[in-house]
Amino acid sequence: MMNKTKPHIRMIDIAREAGVSRAVVTKVLSGAGSSIRVSAETAAMVRSIAERLDYRPNILASALGGRSSHIIGVHIDSMAPQTYFRTLAMTEYELTKRGYRIMIAVSHEDGRSVIESLQVFQQYGVEGVIFMCDDYTDRAEESQRELARHQPVICIGRPRVDIQVPYVNIDWGAGAEQAVRHLLARGKRRLGILLTQLEYALGCRLAGFRRAAAGNTEFCDCWHLSSLDGGISIPEAMERFVLPNRLDGLVMQNDIHAAFMMRELLRRGIRIPDEIAIVGHDNLEFGAGLYPSLTTISENHDQIGRKAVELLLKILKKEVVGPADYPSVAPSLIIREST
Repeated sequence: MMNKTKPHIRMIDIAREAGVSRAVVTKVLSGAGSSIRVSAETAAMVRSIAERLDYRPNILASALGGRSSHIIGVHIDSMAPQTYFRTLAMTEYELTKRGYRIMIAVSHEDGRSVIESLQVFQQYGVEGVIFMCDDYTDRAEESQRELARHQPVICIGRPRVDIQVPYVNIDWGAGAEQAVRHLLARGKRRLGILLTQLEYALGCRLAGFRRAAAGNTEFCDCWHLSSLDGGISIPEAMERFVLPNRLDGLVMQNDIHAAFMMRELLRRGIRIPDEIAIVGHDNLEFGAGLYPSLTTISENHDQIGRKAVELLLKILKKEVVGPADYPSVAPSLIIREST
């Protein structure tokens, strides 16, 4: 037997059962029609019937009618690091607690697609946009400038261009500084950091590494990995950077690269952390299960998601928000056995 499709419940259906006009139901459920007076008893009855009939509002129709959609658009790069998606999950959680839903747009290395996503958000009447800034598109600066035309909008991470858009600042440099100070406290003096392309976030991490290391080390330098694939790039970095410079402390771009480095070191009989200490980045779950367990940097995604939502809601409430009000989140060092 075929399952029958559940009929879509309309406001007129609720009105008929309640014995009131459709205008009354509209007033109770959407707040439209401010001139209509509805008693508390009638409003309670309408809401009870709507709940019993499992009424679901037509979000698009509400937006077209000028009413609140309670939808927030979120754009994210489809190939961004896992940490971005953890931030996305926390953002969705914080919005849901406040009665909002999210519409997600993804793209990768296609600036035009970013711009089109913003336009689609506008067509669907989203109330605001959270843009997870990245440097992965071929037209990153152009797409970020487009944000200024789609208010209200905020960025997670400072935009690479001055576009006068509020943002949650992630102090990427502070995480690297914490890692270096920790390595120095462990008696390490010949330090290196391994990174791929120096887009904005990684550039900040390199600057933090150099600030903390300046005047405190015998040797410190950065090696640019030739590939995102740790299986290819880490052995090369070992032969051309780690061993020749007799490094005793390494700060890695992410936990995956750190795991490949630990494998390479252990394969060669180099003891961790006695001969060389390793610090990862991202605080991915597998790091705690490695042997030795991996010291890493957490970007504190719960704080980022919560502060992003709080900032956007301030703007939606028409509160005056200036640069002094932009929140900042500093990463935290998670100390384990690899250091």
